Amino acid sequence: MDPHTVLIIDDEEAGLYVRKLVLEAEGYQVVSALDGMQGLKVFRRQRVDAVITDQVMPGLDGVQVAREIKQQNRRVPVIMLSAIPTEPEGAGAVVDAFVVKGQSPAVLLERLGSLLRIRRHSHEDFDGKYVAFVDQNRKYLDVTDGVCELLGYSRSELLRMRIDDVAAPQEVKNVPPLFERYVSEKSLDGIFRLQNRQGNILRIRYHSRVFPDGCMVARWEPQL
Repeated sequence: MDPHTVLIIDDEEAGLYVRKLVLEAEGYQVVSALDGMQGLKVFRRQRVDAVITDQVMPGLDGVQVAREIKQQNRRVPVIMLSAIPTEPEGAGAVVDAFVVKGQSPAVLLERLGSLLRIRRHSHEDFDGKYVAFVDQNRKYLDVTDGVCELLGYSRSELLRMRIDDVAAPQEVKNVPPLFERYVSEKSLDGIFRLQNRQGNILRIRYHSRVFPDGCMVARWEPQL
C-alpha cells in the first residue's frame, strides 16, 4: 500500500520542519505550506490523506482552512495544533482532533494513525448515522456526525473521551464488565443509557462487533 500523504500547514518554519521529520520517520509522505491559502492550493492540486494545521496564522486561520477542506472532502481527517489548550470557536464542526503544541509527538502520531486507519474501514453492516469506533481502553477513536449531534460534543472533544464519560450515571458501573464481555465474545447487542452534554439521559440500542482486523465498532439506534 502506498504511504499516506499528510499536508502540514504552519507559518512557523521550525515547527513545520520538526513535524515533517517526525512524520517522515513514521513512513508518511509529507507536503507542507506556510499559510492557509498556500495549504488550500496544495490540497486542491494533489491527493492528500490527512491535514495537520496550525490555528493562529496570518490570513486564513486554522478553522477557516479546516472548513474549506471539509467542504471539498468531508472524510479527510483534519487535526488542529494550537498553543492554547481550549478549542477555538467553530473548530468543533470541522476539526477531527485537537492537539496542544508541546505535547509528545506520540500524541499527534496516535491521533493521525487511528483516524487514517479507521477511515479506511468499510463494514457495510455497520454503516449508519450513529457509529462509534473505540480502542481496548474504551476510548473513542472516531465517531460519525450523528453521534456528535446526539451527545452534544464535537468530534475532537469525543476523541479525548471514553465510553465511561458519556454513560448515564446508573450505567457507569456496568461499562467495564459489558466491555470485557464484548471483547471476549467479539460481538454484543443490547440497550444502554447515555448522558449527553446537557445532562439528558438517552436510551439507545447498540450493535457492536470486533472484526478480525481488530476494528472495534458499534452502531447505535436511539430509542424514543
